[in-house]
Amino acid sequence: MIRDELWSVSISRIRAFFDTQPNVTPTNTGYQYGNCHITLTEVPPKDSARFPIPRTQVVFDGLDADVSDIYHRFMIQFLTAGG
Repeated sequence: MIRDELWSVSISRIRAFFDTQPNVTPTNTGYQYGNCHITLTEVPPKDSARFPIPRTQVVFDGLDADVSDIYHRFMIQFLTAGG
């Protein structure tokens, strides 16, 4: 399963979240949770934005069960972007 999403959350906040999660380990290209690889890419703000909003592309790629589990945790944390 692959989930490829763009979030209006800074990459530093997302990294801080994954750094504190049990069974999540950093890799050269992101993070690993079981058989799910998580890649974070900072997306520059739009040039026309009056108030630039941070944007981060988050890709979860791996076995359905592992992607679903860590994605659920991620969603709970950032669903309202207030986490």
